[in-house]
Amino acid sequence: QQANPVEELFNSVLHCSLFGDERDALIARWNMLQASWGVGKAYYSNNAQPIAITPENPFCRFKSIGYSALPKYNDKDGLVSLAFKKKVTELESGKAALITSISGVLGNKPNIKVSVNSMKATGADTAEAVVVIEESAPNGQVRKVPATEMSTFLNQPAQAQNLKTLGVEMVIPKTSISDSDLKDYLATPPKGIDPRLWKQAQDDNPNPKVYIPVPLLGFKSVMQRIKLQEDQAKAHQGRLDCIADDISSLQKKHQATVAALEEAKRRQLELSHRVLKVLVRQESTRKHGFTITPEEERLRSQLETIQTKLETPTQFKGKLNELLSQVRLQSQSSVLSGSNDKYALDQFAVADIKSVLKDQQQAIQALVQIVKTDLKDLNVMVEGLSTASQP
Repeated sequence: QQANPVEELFNSVLHCSLFGDERDALIARWNMLQASWGVGKAYYSNNAQPIAITPENPFCRFKSIGYSALPKYNDKDGLVSLAFKKKVTELESGKAALITSISGVLGNKPNIKVSVNSMKATGADTAEAVVVIEESAPNGQVRKVPATEMSTFLNQPAQAQNLKTLGVEMVIPKTSISDSDLKDYLATPPKGIDPRLWKQAQDDNPNPKVYIPVPLLGFKSVMQRIKLQEDQAKAHQGRLDCIADDISSLQKKHQATVAALEEAKRRQLELSHRVLKVLVRQESTRKHGFTITPEEERLRSQLETIQTKLETPTQFKGKLNELLSQVRLQSQSSVLSGSNDKYALDQFAVADIKSVLKDQQQAIQALVQIVKTDLKDLNVMVEGLSTASQP
């Protein structure tokens, strides 16, 4: 009958009988120390083989429980994980050959397409490749082979042997855990974990619908978990770098769009001024030979009022002269002090100002011409009335 490893470990700690003297107590303590850190071999009897100590033993002190996210893959996604005993760099360099080899394992059927979804390192000399197999129907419809169906096929003896020659050690379908499997997993404490600690870990789970407790036994498990976290952090950083590049590209496009918008606004303002010129000329041509309307009379009154205010020395004209004097004094002081500071308007603004002033001048001239024409007509009418009134 095969001995129980746990009983043998207890015997190596409590009933060590190698020498039959006080040295057995020292060896028992040494065995206990090895069992506490979970590495080594325990010798306890001349008639028994030494016990290989692993972190799963009940005396190991370096054990804990962490939490991992529950897988959310769907069987219809067709994701199948292939565990390789190769470095990830070697696996990535032979990606094309891997696809060809898997296609050969599947029979090199023309309606079967193999694609590699991702590759990542799971250890120093191990890696994982996630593949997806697509099958084309005669009617042209393409479907992904379910993960469980493909995993069952690849785990058959013939296919498993072919995959083993490629370095594949395990084929696992990437699917979500069913409620019954999850319940069985939580009900049975992992090897080397105290049932009370396992139960406490379930109670302390921050979100049972998202996370699942996993045992961490020994330094190797901690190192592997740190490595996985580093790989995940690198993946997140890579994604953040891609997002940062996208944001930078969008910012450049935004700046170009803003510049184009400003140019369009300037062009629209220029065109509006040109349209205004055309309207003024068209209106002047259309009104040629007509008498002054009441609206035009009011406009003339307003313009004369504005002209009167501008020519009044105590109002705008005086202020304009004062500002002009200050500008001239400032220009002279700048020249005397040797300052090279110059102030200039934007060329487009100068053009707009010239255009507006020119339009206003033409409008005033048109009004003056209309007034002169109307005065001549009035003089003719007065002369006619005076002639008709004479006997």
